[in-house]
Amino acid sequence: MRPYARTTVAASLMLLLGSTAAAAQQGMDPPQVPPEAQELMAELQQIQAQLGPIQAEALQDAEILAEQQALGEEIQAAMAELDPSTPDRMARLQELVTEAQAAQAAQDAEAVQGLMTEAQDIQARLQDTQAQALERPEIAPRVEAFQKQLQAKMVEIDPEAEPLIQRAEDLDEELSELLGGAG
Repeated sequence: MRPYARTTVAASLMLLLGSTAAAAQQGMDPPQVPPEAQELMAELQQIQAQLGPIQAEALQDAEILAEQQALGEEIQAAMAELDPSTPDRMARLQELVTEAQAAQAAQDAEAVQGLMTEAQDIQARLQDTQAQALERPEIAPRVEAFQKQLQAKMVEIDPEAEPLIQRAEDLDEELSELLGGAG
């Protein structure tokens, strides 16, 4: 699996998990996820929990941090080129966070639900645009190189990260196949 495809699979899983939670809140039946996929998702979450602190430490490296920031800016520029409404959508998403916090503090469940729905719609559109940007020939190789650089730093920090990273990649591939080839 291409390293940048993991972002798409992870985003799809987050949307799936979010839609499951939203459906449960609304008393609807959540989307059906095959039991095998649920098991793989649980294992992937456990691995991500183990890798999270190692990745956070690796991202403190000045060189990696600089590359992450530069790459992020390039991806955002490509997203804005693909969809000129991207900066406005990102700004609206930030506004929604503030509005949701205020609604939650006021215990206005209906407002919170409406804001969550709007945020999920915006996130889905941004993720689609991001997926397109990540596949661009000028960006894809940089993302892959960054992933390799980050993973190498993670393994340098903790050699036990290497088999965990490999297992996470394997799980991503299996989930992608089970959930309809998202990656």
